[in-house]
Amino acid sequence: MAPTRRQFMQRAPLVRRLPAELQRRLAGLVQVFLHEKNFEGCNGLEVSEEMRVVIAANACVLLLGRRSDFFPHMGAVLLYPASWRVRQVMTDEMGLEEQVDEENLGEAWERGNVILSWQDILLDCDHPDDGFNLVLHEFSHQLDMEDGTANGTPLLPPALARDWKRVMSREFEALRWVAQALDEEGDGPDEWAWEPRPACAAHEGVLDPYGAEDPAEFFAVATEAFFEDSARLRERHGELYGLLAEFYGLNPAAWP
Repeated sequence: MAPTRRQFMQRAPLVRRLPAELQRRLAGLVQVFLHEKNFEGCNGLEVSEEMRVVIAANACVLLLGRRSDFFPHMGAVLLYPASWRVRQVMTDEMGLEEQVDEENLGEAWERGNVILSWQDILLDCDHPDDGFNLVLHEFSHQLDMEDGTANGTPLLPPALARDWKRVMSREFEALRWVAQALDEEGDGPDEWAWEPRPACAAHEGVLDPYGAEDPAEFFAVATEAFFEDSARLRERHGELYGLLAEFYGLNPAAWP
């Protein structure tokens, strides 16, 4: 890698934690990623080399211990300066539809683009241990969708498939109970509200309650915790940690 790229990679705290051998392997993966993937700026943003390398470095961490293509079904990386508003049509339990404006930090489309907020990627660089990493989150969705479905179950070796279903289902249901309890606590001016970034002080768990939305979001949230809060995840969710360690072929709890 050119010296400037090595310097830019140092902006990603997760990369700095990697053992030297993994840093060297990551450097090669980043070169391939940058060669294969297109980046496009949105809302007037001009994509710099720094932006490209920081995103590529975080995304390729997911590939370090796996035999995998480079997110073969994704399109381009679309980069916004900051979060953006999206109008969604929501249906309540009575079947009534309502238009709601939501703040978006990122999206991953099945067999399509990955969309990211650069402002929030910079926040991740400044807060490497908050359990939230936008690039890891959205690119884990890409891994999940390699079999054509976003269901929280990526392509797995047969030996891992049975334990995956059992552990992931149990942990997902447990997080749903956490999210439901938080919702039930919210009956006043300080009521619990879903935030586009996790409110870490809102509960004592390791996993962001946003993962209770569905199994696909649970896999993405668990991936974030695996890399950014690995010691606590191993301590409190040991079987989940072991499952992800086998899937990713890495042991981040052992890194400095």
